[in-house]
Amino acid sequence: MGRSIWIHALALVGATALTAQGAVLMVDDDGADCPAASYASIQDAIDAAKAKSTVVVCAGTYDEQLTISKAIRLKGKGGPTVKPSGMATSGTSLSVNATPIKAVATVSAKTTIDGITFDGADGVSSCPSDGSMLAGVWFRGASGVLKNSTIQNVSCAHGTGVFVQSDGAKAVRATLTGNTVTGYYSTGVMVNETGANAVMRGNTVTGGGLVSDHDQNGVQVAYGAKARMTSNTISNNGGTDGSQCSFHAGVLLFNSNGSRLQDNTLSANTGGVLATGDRNVVLNNTVDGSSVGLDGVSVFGDGNKIRGNDITNHSEAGIRMEGTGNSQASNSISGTNTFCSTKTADSDCGAVMETCGQDVVTK
Repeated sequence: MGRSIWIHALALVGATALTAQGAVLMVDDDGADCPAASYASIQDAIDAAKAKSTVVVCAGTYDEQLTISKAIRLKGKGGPTVKPSGMATSGTSLSVNATPIKAVATVSAKTTIDGITFDGADGVSSCPSDGSMLAGVWFRGASGVLKNSTIQNVSCAHGTGVFVQSDGAKAVRATLTGNTVTGYYSTGVMVNETGANAVMRGNTVTGGGLVSDHDQNGVQVAYGAKARMTSNTISNNGGTDGSQCSFHAGVLLFNSNGSRLQDNTLSANTGGVLATGDRNVVLNNTVDGSSVGLDGVSVFGDGNKIRGNDITNHSEAGIRMEGTGNSQASNSISGTNTFCSTKTADSDCGAVMETCGQDVVTK
């Protein structure tokens, strides 16, 4: 049986300890919580750390943007918050349009982040007009783990809580577990480009409710990316209250093949699951449209499977399938007529609704 061997006799110099796993560097913004800490800045500790080191961030509010370009572990102690008062451009998107991105934390090497709040509230007090995208945590062509953390208040145009991105050639895998994502403008979690993979378990993603001037999605997996999502709670990505009849999805799979959504709870989203792509599986989810839902689960593509879901309170359709070889079975669908008349009475919404109060629509 293999054993983990720890060095028990540690040389502690300025709260930098050596273990079998690498160095441990401690950060405290004011020295009140961890008096032995050697660093007051998280970025200074990251810059000093070697690969496989652990940077422990003690309680406090840290006015800085982070750039992580080495394989380290960033561990919060006592609930620290990273909250920059201004946000500079962190880099450009790896997609063809090379959009400038301003992120609270940019990760470009395999990193684990655990127990830290990333808050964009102060950094976006004056929203940019240059088309920049804002993000809480950006995995830029890198794999990693984000867990037990909060990402909030990325509320300027194109604001995204967590952004996982591949360059289209390199495979990256991000594991997101037990996080809370809220206060985003466009997307809670975005996974983009071929080669990008996300595993999401036990996260809570909460949108802004009935928004009237922009689209909003809880989770977006797009442009060849794929995801496995289990036991997440995704809610309040609602379209305008009657006008425009916009689809704001709990989960949007756009040109995504082979994603799997299982045992998630999706509530008060205009569209529970909206998927374009092939061979996606939607299994045993709870999808409740509340008073805003148009479609519960919609798939546009081939070979998609919709099984064992509990789908309630959608005005247009419980399940919509368009394509070849799609199938649905053992789903419970109810409440598809609850507020259909209200939606069709609105001129914008009535003009685009193809049906009203149907449990299953196939084409």
